[in-house]
Amino acid sequence: MRSLRRRAIVSGGLITLSSIVVSGLAIYVAFDVVAQRQFNRVLASRQLQVLTALERVGANQTALSSLMSDPAYARPYSGTYWEVIGPDRQLMASRSLFDNSLPRPAAIPHETVFYDSMGPVRTVRIAARSVTLTNGQTWQILVAQSFAELNAERAAIRRNLLLALGIIAIFALASSLGQTAAVLRPLADLRSDILKRWQGEGPIELEQYPTEVRPLATEINELLQRNRDIIDRTRRQGADLAHALKTPSSILRNELEGLRRLGQDISTAEAALDRIDAQIRRSLARVRAVRPADPMADRTALAATVQRLLRLFRSLPAAEHLTLEETIAPDLRVAMDAEDLEEVLGNLLDNAVKWSRARIRLAARREGERVEITLEDDGPGIAEADVAQALRPGGRLDTSVAGTGLGLSIATDLVQVYGGTIALTRSEALGGLKVTLHLG
Repeated sequence: MRSLRRRAIVSGGLITLSSIVVSGLAIYVAFDVVAQRQFNRVLASRQLQVLTALERVGANQTALSSLMSDPAYARPYSGTYWEVIGPDRQLMASRSLFDNSLPRPAAIPHETVFYDSMGPVRTVRIAARSVTLTNGQTWQILVAQSFAELNAERAAIRRNLLLALGIIAIFALASSLGQTAAVLRPLADLRSDILKRWQGEGPIELEQYPTEVRPLATEINELLQRNRDIIDRTRRQGADLAHALKTPSSILRNELEGLRRLGQDISTAEAALDRIDAQIRRSLARVRAVRPADPMADRTALAATVQRLLRLFRSLPAAEHLTLEETIAPDLRVAMDAEDLEEVLGNLLDNAVKWSRARIRLAARREGERVEITLEDDGPGIAEADVAQALRPGGRLDTSVAGTGLGLSIATDLVQVYGGTIALTRSEALGGLKVTLHLG
């Protein structure tokens, strides 16, 4: 079980339920003992009532029965009985015993003893003792009560106890869930804080976290700082590499141009140099865009970037015969660095110019919290089965057109770095390729 929340809820629930079960058993046993004691006290009270009546009327069955006012004594097999045995073994008993007698031990002490035995129709508890009256005669007094009353009381205790424990369990589990949420809340806050600090908002403030979480927050602060340092060094190294390679690349192109003037075939070397430049651009773009410090801070005006790019492409000889349309609201902004946005749209426009016949359409609109950018052309398009190949670095579907096959790959890399998506489909309006971007 890898979830701390689930682990805390399950363990807390098991502990709570175990505690309730153990406590419930203990309470039930305690109440059962109390119920039995109360049952015994009732028997002892009835035994005292028989003794008092016996002191008054002696060995007079009729008079003794009249003094025992409980109607249950007069109802046969009611479960409530009394019986007295005189010194000459004279037996007097309640009418409820009918023609039966209560079982008794061989010797009955002068202190009340309680025991369970089978009565006339069901098990009863019997209270028995020997008493010596004021006239010196010794009598044995037995009173009995069916367990039906005790069992009914026990059942009532069980019902009430289960109801109470059920309510306690519900409140305990709810409290456990609340406690788990309260205990884990600092971790959720820390996660949210990490996302903000990851975007360059400074270190985590340790004072707002509990003592147990502060060591973790301290380690995360150090990790975030190390990560920022590594990213900064990588960007600086990328910039240095770009400057270092730009001059040799320009020299090679000049040399190739000189060879072209001399009538040499430089197509293979020029294509290889183009691929080297494209690979360098792709790698530097990825280095530059790795975890931008704050993607929400650099929101680029989309319309201005598109207008600048369209002016550039309209001036190219390859686009003289093309109609480049754009429909973009002036207030649209995207969470992407301006240079990276130009790199993405520039590669996509370059690809569209190479393959379109007459029209290219660029549009953008807001879709919830994101911006959707679509670029359509009337070229041959790309079959659905070839989309993965087209997005692969160097994946050229047609080598008859000049290019490196890295434009779509570079655009895909940059879009994904900024948390966006790119999709290639067929344009329903123009019939060629439709590229759909979603950016924050």
